[in-house]
Amino acid sequence: MKRTAGLVAGALTGVILLSSAPVAFADSHPAPSPRQQAAGAARPVTAGAVHLVADVRVAPRDAQQAARRVVNDSFKAAIDAATARFDRAMASAKTAAAKAAAHANRRADVASAIAARQAALDAIPTPAPKPPTESKTPKPADPTGSAKPRPSP
Repeated sequence: MKRTAGLVAGALTGVILLSSAPVAFADSHPAPSPRQQAAGAARPVTAGAVHLVADVRVAPRDAQQAARRVVNDSFKAAIDAATARFDRAMASAKTAAAKAAAHANRRADVASAIAARQAALDAIPTPAPKPPTESKTPKPADPTGSAKPRPSP
């Protein structure tokens, strides 16, 4: 009994000490001083421009991702609408036949949403693949065709 009371007292003391200790957190994004803002405004923006010009495949890829996002958002909206219709039908359904009809309607709505989503995704053009790069020439094979002997340990 004395041992558990001592453990509990020690645990409580530790919790009190840790919770009362001052905690300092640094601001992860401090506001820049007016001097830093002036220096930043005078600096030309060239680093970002280099990245935009460097890879011309970025714009088509971003356009494809935006189109996929629109298709997926409309799919989610269709599924949410089907779920809402199903919930309203189930709330008012009193018989097993009405509940079965609500389930069948929900399955049909989901199937049509899936088909529409797949057709829309298939219609999105894919960006051109990355052009092939020349690979390094392979090392010539051993002309003798034999494996090199390994030194014994």
